Amino acid sequence: MSTEGDYLSHVTVGALPDMLTFTPDGSYVLVANEGEPSDDYQTNPEGSVSMINVSNGVEGITNESVTPIKFEEGVIEEGVRKVSETSTFAQDLEPEYIVVDEESKFAFGALQENNALAKLDIPAKRFVQVKSLGYKDFSVGRNKLDASNEDNEMNITNWPVLSMYQPDGMASYKVNGQTYILSANEGDAQDYAGFSEEERVSDLKESYELNAELYEGYTQEQLNHLIENGLFNEEQVGRLNTTISAPKNDKGKYEAIYGYGARSFSIWNANSLDLTYDSGSDFEEITMQVYGEDNFNSNNDENNFDSRSDDKGPEPETVTIGHVQGENYAFIGLERVGGIMVYDIDNPEKPVFNRYFSSRIFNGEEKVTGANGDTAPEGLTFIPADESPTGQNILLAAHEVSGTIAAYQIGIEVKEEESENPNEPVDDEQPETEVPDENQQPSTDEDQLEHSDDEKVDNNDHQEQEVTEDKEEGRQNKQVLSDQQIVTNALDDSEKSKSENGYFLPNTATNNFTMLLLGMVSVVVGIGLIVKKRLMVKE
Repeated sequence: MSTEGDYLSHVTVGALPDMLTFTPDGSYVLVANEGEPSDDYQTNPEGSVSMINVSNGVEGITNESVTPIKFEEGVIEEGVRKVSETSTFAQDLEPEYIVVDEESKFAFGALQENNALAKLDIPAKRFVQVKSLGYKDFSVGRNKLDASNEDNEMNITNWPVLSMYQPDGMASYKVNGQTYILSANEGDAQDYAGFSEEERVSDLKESYELNAELYEGYTQEQLNHLIENGLFNEEQVGRLNTTISAPKNDKGKYEAIYGYGARSFSIWNANSLDLTYDSGSDFEEITMQVYGEDNFNSNNDENNFDSRSDDKGPEPETVTIGHVQGENYAFIGLERVGGIMVYDIDNPEKPVFNRYFSSRIFNGEEKVTGANGDTAPEGLTFIPADESPTGQNILLAAHEVSGTIAAYQIGIEVKEEESENPNEPVDDEQPETEVPDENQQPSTDEDQLEHSDDEKVDNNDHQEQEVTEDKEEGRQNKQVLSDQQIVTNALDDSEKSKSENGYFLPNTATNNFTMLLLGMVSVVVGIGLIVKKRLMVKE
């Protein structure tokens, strides 16, 4: 269709197209055909990618311009997860999302349920690699999670859990000639009437024979002690959703507890598909400090407490990249509790958390309604200042539950040709926003956000370990602010989020309001001086 909505043409692609993207050079549209099975699991089409040649335009395009790209056994590396034993790999692999490098040479597809990435050679029109992303070891260091929704507390700590990354949304960018892939590690399972891999850990407790060799954070003695002290109870990891489609030993036992999703965002090297960075437990720790015992790990259709701890936590759903004032920033949307995390990613190996903001309103009511504002971000689009109708960077966030689109001003850049004063923001007026009860936004200690990568931990009582080591460079820059004053200064530390160039992502909505308020005050003061002067003249 045209941007005016006029029909131009159509073509046939693979089964159940779930996402599409253009190559940067404009030659192709790449379509991720997820190929999910029918609910009775009797029909399971093959997952694939369709390449649509649009180099000569789209009007009158036909199916001859479509090349189906299927998965061949030879490119699937050992360790790639196969969910169903009754399916072939071609049927089991389910492309969820696609990103393309700047040169339009390689595309990268997220195979979410399979916990893998597929690399597609665009000129050759074939997959060249399908690689497992491995497991996130929640037993060690800053890899922590709250594993239970039945413990009546916020308990973000190390557990003997190996969780699949299983990304949904992705993005790509280049640093010093190297392409990197960002992933929002949501997690997902095959769960149908005819077949479901989902189970609770407590339901499989007789099927476990935990092996310390699979964990960095425990000795076998410590693992055995945890089990003796109720590890499989619902207050610990018993409520955690796990999978029956996991590796077993020769006795038919699971040697680790496996989970869905990494509750984080990650950066991967596009050449090797190896992990470069993961945000650890940042998302849960930050939202814990913002929402506390009112709405920590809330669901997206209810305003509640701790309901998602057993099931993928905040669920990072989508990620996009924006270039703001000389820096690369990642914006990650959290599907469940809502809101957007912002990281400076100029150094792919050491990203720095910048802030978290949300325009969701927790008003104390149980069910989510229109009064709760923007709920459940599903997709993000960054519009750079030189393409923006306002002359400022804009982040658009589409929200699945509320059915709304939020537009956030990001940074202070303005196109010079559209403003007499290039440093003056374009929009002076701000939309009215409902501010929740300030008691719902507890003040917190930012030191709780500091992380460390300790070695084997003594976790007999399974409490968070106090470990001292050098803090990561840039950790002092952490803060939490809201562009619409919904989450208000929960971790504010006097605008610390400065980059090496001295810039930061300002609270633009608040800044504009402040400028407007200062202008009004100036007018009032000016009128007062004029009146005073006239009275003096009369006297």
